[in-house]
Amino acid sequence: MRHDPFPFPMPRLLPAAPDLRLLREVRDGHPAAFRPLMDRHWQSVRAYLGTCVADDAVADRLTEQTFAEQYRLARHDPPGQPVWRVHLFTTARTSAVRLLREPRGAAVLTDGFRQWATTGGAWPLDGHARLTEACRLLPGQWQTALWHAVVEQEETDHLARIVGLRRKDTRRLVARALAGLRTGYTELHRRAVEPHPACAATAHVLAEHTGPGSLPRVAVSHLARCGFCRDAEADLADLRGRLRGQLPAMLLGWWDGHGHRRRANLPRPTAPPAFLLRDMGSRRATDGSSAAQLLRTGLAVGSAAVLVSAAAYGLGGPSSGSAGRASGTVGAPVPDHAAAGRPGDGAAPAAAATRVALTPATEPIRAADYTAEHATEAAEADTRALGAVGWLRFDNVDFGAASKTRATVRFDARGTAAPKVLLRLDDPGSAPVAEAGPGGQEVGLRPTSGVHTVYLSARCPGAGLCLEAGTFSFR
Repeated sequence: MRHDPFPFPMPRLLPAAPDLRLLREVRDGHPAAFRPLMDRHWQSVRAYLGTCVADDAVADRLTEQTFAEQYRLARHDPPGQPVWRVHLFTTARTSAVRLLREPRGAAVLTDGFRQWATTGGAWPLDGHARLTEACRLLPGQWQTALWHAVVEQEETDHLARIVGLRRKDTRRLVARALAGLRTGYTELHRRAVEPHPACAATAHVLAEHTGPGSLPRVAVSHLARCGFCRDAEADLADLRGRLRGQLPAMLLGWWDGHGHRRRANLPRPTAPPAFLLRDMGSRRATDGSSAAQLLRTGLAVGSAAVLVSAAAYGLGGPSSGSAGRASGTVGAPVPDHAAAGRPGDGAAPAAAATRVALTPATEPIRAADYTAEHATEAAEADTRALGAVGWLRFDNVDFGAASKTRATVRFDARGTAAPKVLLRLDDPGSAPVAEAGPGGQEVGLRPTSGVHTVYLSARCPGAGLCLEAGTFSFR
């Protein structure tokens, strides 16, 4: 008789546990909690890889590798990207780029992805990024709602499972996220045009003009002359469509929206993958039945998740108060998932918080002093060698209260190539905030303040190591 590793029906066992809570259960030693995460995201990740890889068998293999890597990470650290789907896509994209290192690996890539990857994997830095910036200032739950409801246009029921809310509360969440995005966007635009009286007056009109109807004649006249304000008016007039067109490429670099939608209904596996079965078996040997353990903890999680999530999303229940508000966000308080824990856990007193050592952004930061690295090598004179898939992570870099707008990166190119260094904040798959070439010249930096994790990566003409990073700083 075949032994069923999941004697309880998983999708019904945790009907309301949001992604972040399931990830925390995985980190706490419950591998079965990863199964509903795979059920929710497998098809979309497989569809994304289908836009990168033309061979179905290779795309299937990379999809399983993506979840296996995320499972290993989930057992130790929470994802740095607030939208876990984007975090998965970032891992999938990196796995597809790695195929260029394999013999005949380039042959299995789609034409579009091969061209993007072999020409340096460029991000659309030249276009304006106000919608992306406004979105990234929103609470993480609102970003999640916008990605799934607007970018991928998923059904409300599916998003409700991801965020752990009822249908009506999920629709309210999306509406509030769109309203917050509009507010944040108009504020960013107003600050950008403040020194220009005609633009500032038009920005005020655009902020007040939220419904159908004609704009005042003076605003129409200004928009005819000013491309910057005209772009803002177009963004606000079609917030959903413009976000769908701009956000994925800015966060991922590679995005084929039409190809992704065309593959969105590919079937997902009916059985757990081998990497999860192995951990389930190991867990069963030391803790009895893993499914029974999940039943003991998961039912509590599932029953409490609706109340906890509704309160956290600002949709009823106890107010989280000012303590839940994150610096730099627009709109509503942000739930502190890390402090929430499982039902019954108490929040740690503020006085017991550990003091974190900060690294001043204005002083040179050596590449050799990284906090973590991926696919890099030690080089001469305390430098690190990077290629197209490597990165260096530097935690707790303090940019101060005043925004820094310039960056200096010192590195040497390997060979005759002309590589570039990309700097990103808080997630290795996010849009770059600065791009520097060889020579140590100062370059523009997207205005940045506060404390961030900095990721340093390379844009290379080929697949090998292309540069040796030395130091970087900001002012």
